[in-house]
Amino acid sequence: MDRLFCYLWFDMSTGTIDRADVVLNIGAAEDTAECNDWVKMLLRMYGRYCEAHGLKYEVVADQPGRASVQVTGADHGRFKAEHGVHRLSRISPFDPNRRRHTSFASVDVAQAGHGPASPSSQYIRAYILSPRAAVVELRTGFTADIPEKVLDGDLDQFIDAWSKAG
Repeated sequence: MDRLFCYLWFDMSTGTIDRADVVLNIGAAEDTAECNDWVKMLLRMYGRYCEAHGLKYEVVADQPGRASVQVTGADHGRFKAEHGVHRLSRISPFDPNRRRHTSFASVDVAQAGHGPASPSSQYIRAYILSPRAAVVELRTGFTADIPEKVLDGDLDQFIDAWSKAG
């Protein structure tokens, strides 16, 4: 089985549960179709999350494998739950042999106007699209069986599970 590894990082927010602007910087370590697509998938997921919560966001830079997004009035405590490494396992649409590929993404959290947070190497979530379908929050064990909903921005269940776990 071939594996592709992506390193993706977000600067979103740090600190308390107050509202302030948040910056998301997204970048893939490798310039491959698989990694660039994972960046776009996560960018879309966080955009949908913002839309569902009435948060204004603007993509201020978008290049293959890299993007920057500004979110206005974000809840720092909730975004902080996203800090860590996210893993995607799927049959790659870019592989003519239809092999399963695994991509990794790191989400770092920082408040707008402050420097980026320290990168995390803690695995927090696995998005499994094949051979079975599930998203698993590795810190809490919480599992959702419909990854498409999660990738459409349904993150509250994971954020709530993380918050309750302390």
